[in-house]
Amino acid sequence: MKWLFFLAILILWGCEGDRRDKFMSPEVVAIQIGQPGKEFLKKNDLTEESSVQRQPAGLNFYRHRWPSQARGRVEVEHGDHGFTLKDVISLQCVEDQEKPEEGIYSCSVNLGFAGGGEVPHEAVRDDFYRFIDTLVALGWRPWNQHDLPRLKGKEAFSYLLEGGTYIAPLD
Repeated sequence: MKWLFFLAILILWGCEGDRRDKFMSPEVVAIQIGQPGKEFLKKNDLTEESSVQRQPAGLNFYRHRWPSQARGRVEVEHGDHGFTLKDVISLQCVEDQEKPEEGIYSCSVNLGFAGGGEVPHEAVRDDFYRFIDTLVALGWRPWNQHDLPRLKGKEAFSYLLEGGTYIAPLD
């Protein structure tokens, strides 16, 4: 029984190696909100077979996953406010099939911080704060829904503790 389990693991491991050879993973993927899905695929040298999942609900999901030992980068193109995400594990963007002219309208990026692996919490925290500082320097600002209060300091913290989801303004 042990040998059968070991053989199954080897077969699955071998299949994954064949799959990686068949679909080469680009090191860098560029995204831009509003970009048509077909243009996204072509620009990043991705195939529909390996990257697109079409849902009956009328959505196209454009997905890419990097191997764990060779994480990728995502370049978010947004003029002077563009930035690069490093140590990316996976990416998923969404397009509405009924409104293809609007292109990709949402993207989720899963990434590691501080190079991944066993990293102290402080290193991840510091890496995350450096990333936030980079975004602020590029002109990005936190956004709260229109129906949330505009609070600062102690009031913002109290509101958060009361169970509200809140991001305090920077100014």
